[in-house]
Amino acid sequence: TRGTSSVIWAPLSTKFRKVFGKLKIYTMTDAFTHVVPAMREFCQYTGGREVSKQVVSEMLNSKKTIMLVPGGQGEIMLHTRENLDAKIISLCAKHKGFVRMALKHNAELVPTFNFGELQAIENIYLPKMQNLGRALFGFPLPFLPVGIWGFLPIPRKVNMRWVIGKPIQPRTQIPGKPTEDEVAEMHRQYFLALRDLIDSHKEAADYGEFKVEYKGIVI
Repeated sequence: TRGTSSVIWAPLSTKFRKVFGKLKIYTMTDAFTHVVPAMREFCQYTGGREVSKQVVSEMLNSKKTIMLVPGGQGEIMLHTRENLDAKIISLCAKHKGFVRMALKHNAELVPTFNFGELQAIENIYLPKMQNLGRALFGFPLPFLPVGIWGFLPIPRKVNMRWVIGKPIQPRTQIPGKPTEDEVAEMHRQYFLALRDLIDSHKEAADYGEFKVEYKGIVI
């Protein structure tokens, strides 16, 4: 999925329950969120799990439905007022590990996107310090969300639209042993489907003038 708010809140909404019933979704979040007091308890109470290779494998082996944000830390650093003013949706597309895990466990990939998050809250932009923080601590510190009144870390009141695409089927010649070509092909399909999903819904979400910009790879 794209959009951290959708990872936490959307599966708890009444509209989600009307469509998916009692489907339980486990949100995979960075190890950092499972260390900080209060944040840790909130994440785990709402079904959060650490997004490590071991935990993801255990969840998929148990046939659980998981939600994650591939490239999310990189996108945090692009979630700025500058991108909003330029009407750009930046997606970090270089990661392939989540695709490899899906193929290994014969799991579908379902692209989703959360419109409105750019307007609700953005992060301060200090790239040199945040790159250093990410290298040292695994998270782009300093992390300071800015919302209402231009300085409080409280989201502005905006309309959000969470859209869900069609599942992408895993295809491998040898089950559980994907080749690099198979990983690359499913990775390409995922990001093309994500772009098509955004383009097909952006007018209804008042994002008509926004364009998708990939970081790290050409799709």
